[in-house]
Amino acid sequence: MYLFDSDSLILANRHDFPINRDPGTFWEFLEEKGNQGQILIPEAVFDEIGHRDDDLSTWLSARRQIFIIPTNDALPYMHFVLDTYGPVTEIDLEELNGKADPYLVAHAMALGASVITNEASHPGTTNPCNKHIPDICSCLNIVCIHYPRFLWEMGPSVHI
Repeated sequence: MYLFDSDSLILANRHDFPINRDPGTFWEFLEEKGNQGQILIPEAVFDEIGHRDDDLSTWLSARRQIFIIPTNDALPYMHFVLDTYGPVTEIDLEELNGKADPYLVAHAMALGASVITNEASHPGTTNPCNKHIPDICSCLNIVCIHYPRFLWEMGPSVHI
């Protein structure tokens, strides 16, 4: 099972598979895998993308019931994830609460899923609000890959 971060979907739409030019192939593949329960998208990621007024937001909104994982499902795992960010102040906590990242990782933990993100690892980062998804996933032994690697892992089932 795979969970997508906002940036991977945004990057796919902006650069590699623009929905407005080719609504098929990659996007049909994602929908198919979503219908099979192999791809899920946390509600917090939907919220991040939903604030935008673009083709990706429209495409996801029309398929919300296929992909969505409710935020409440992540809550039992949030303390593990937040502990991994290190000591946080009230201000840090507010900022982290406004991001999808901790919820994405908590959902991955709950489901034993892999995380798909375009973020690069920055293991030396000490500010909790600047820590990156790959580093948090690494600390929690959660598989974290970029979406080209995801496509590679999906193998022949991808017809792009």
